[in-house]
Amino acid sequence: MKKLQITDLLPEERQVIEHHYGNQVHSLHSFSPKQLLYLRDITDDEKEFFSHRDSHHLTGALLQMLYKIKGKLIPTRFNRALNVISRHDEALRMNFCDVGNRILAVVFQERLEMPEVVYRNLENVQGEQLDDIFKSLMEADMRRSFDPQKGPIIRFSVYHTGEDEYAVVVTGIQAMLYNFDVRKIFCEALDLPYKPQLNAVSGLRSHMSDMEQSVITYWKKILAKLPPQPQLPHMEKLNNIHRQEAFLSYIPHNIFAQLREKAKGNKIMLMSILQTAWGLLLEHTNKCDDVAYCVVVPRYMGKDSENSAQSIVPMRLTIKGNPMIQTIVTKAFQQFVISQPYASLGREGLTNIIGQQKPFFDHFLNFHDFFLEGVSYSTVPAEAYGRLVVQNSWDTRDIKLGIGFRHEEDQLVMTFSYDNTLYSPVSIEKLFRQYILILQQMLADWSDNYSIFTERLAKHAISVEQTKKAEKKNTRGELQNYLFKLDLLQGCENGVVQRFVESSYMISYFEGDSLPEEMLKTKLVFLVEGKVARSMENSEGWYNALDIKKENCWLNELIFLDEKKARVSVEVLTEQAKFLLIPLSSVQAVMSRHPGFAMSILKFTARQLEKYQRLWVQS
Repeated sequence: MKKLQITDLLPEERQVIEHHYGNQVHSLHSFSPKQLLYLRDITDDEKEFFSHRDSHHLTGALLQMLYKIKGKLIPTRFNRALNVISRHDEALRMNFCDVGNRILAVVFQERLEMPEVVYRNLENVQGEQLDDIFKSLMEADMRRSFDPQKGPIIRFSVYHTGEDEYAVVVTGIQAMLYNFDVRKIFCEALDLPYKPQLNAVSGLRSHMSDMEQSVITYWKKILAKLPPQPQLPHMEKLNNIHRQEAFLSYIPHNIFAQLREKAKGNKIMLMSILQTAWGLLLEHTNKCDDVAYCVVVPRYMGKDSENSAQSIVPMRLTIKGNPMIQTIVTKAFQQFVISQPYASLGREGLTNIIGQQKPFFDHFLNFHDFFLEGVSYSTVPAEAYGRLVVQNSWDTRDIKLGIGFRHEEDQLVMTFSYDNTLYSPVSIEKLFRQYILILQQMLADWSDNYSIFTERLAKHAISVEQTKKAEKKNTRGELQNYLFKLDLLQGCENGVVQRFVESSYMISYFEGDSLPEEMLKTKLVFLVEGKVARSMENSEGWYNALDIKKENCWLNELIFLDEKKARVSVEVLTEQAKFLLIPLSSVQAVMSRHPGFAMSILKFTARQLEKYQRLWVQS
């Protein structure tokens, strides 16, 4: 691709570039922290990983890889290697910018803000427990979005898992990772010669030209005369800056037990029940009896994760007559089994077959991780150059909603990835509850006719809504009640609590999530519900386990120290955890006016000191 300078762009394109990266014309002869080396049009390969939205809010598909490395991977050497490769490889100094009618790759002279790297010690964790930890940590990392236009578009998590053994999780924008081999960094850190490898990353693309004529013919027949595009439930118009956000939920254990009983160990049957429930929800929302939607599955089921390209399988749920619920699910099962051998569709191939400029399908049910047998990290041998153990993708481009299903031994996890201009956490929670309601009613009416199911569903929905209204809590009252329970506020005047009611708020995080470092620096964080693990950075850069905290605990007591000797991280251990946040500025203002509150903090700190002194002596 031809390298461009800012002066080669159209005036309107130059305006967009300078809005994001500053005045580039003057910086050609002077220093600028965001000085560009050059710009270029993105390649056809890169184009396939980006959104085609009519907006400047660029969205890119994410890719995540887990490597197992043999050697001595020291934090300081890894940081140095990252700096060295960043100076020599333009991929690490690259961003992507939508300038209107095209997307440009922008390459900086220097990357001042280096990619995030987290180091953690997991030497004492082994076997299945280690595999489970990686699943939750990687899932949480994939829920954190990137801005392709600003800042690093790749991040790393390095875990010490055994003697001369390390796991490295790499998450980034797929357009960059597709042409960049992260093994360059491993080799630099371990002082090994780099050997280029073909197909270091498995592509997740599908061109029309790649498909056999029989496949194209099949899908043209299936996708002919589609019903009207269904309206998604609980959608709203929100005045937010566009980005993809995520919400994690778990199918209740009692419902999951019934699902497994109906599926009889067959994953395709289990998927058929789950996707039929979604189809029935769409029909209920749109008051119709014919809807089309898509499921995403591995192209080759049962293969290891390294070669598990994704494929889209369109599904059609049509209710004719008054069939039993079991019959509806069985037809969905048969439909998928027939279509699965033709499962080689990607986004672009699907759009081309339908023949519409605007994509017909605006949401996907993703069963990719649900079907993968995968590879266990604990059983795979480590390699000096890094063994690729798991590869995941997260593609929410051009869609309003993506629902991912992940099947674990004792639970079924649903991840909602949504456009925050159309959904909020509250509306997603409503959507999840309605989906569970339909799933529950399907299982209860498994052998009954569709008309009986819809009648009972309507009655069940009314009953649930009435119960919900009766149990609804006042948020302000809940905040006030919790604040009164805090040890820090015991003995303080009522006015102190009221001051904090005005400025504090609650927020939820999910299993595997780490609390943002900025939050721990600027707000007092209290654990209201759930359980978390705290880790502290040691002198070598690794985070070692500090303690486990349960409900009603203050998590960042070191917030008042301007210069900290070590950093503390907080990670959620339970399915969900709720936190109370009080801005540090509010606390400092109250401390200056209420000496009693300042004394409470002093006493709390002294008790913590006494606690750790006793633990030190006992150890």
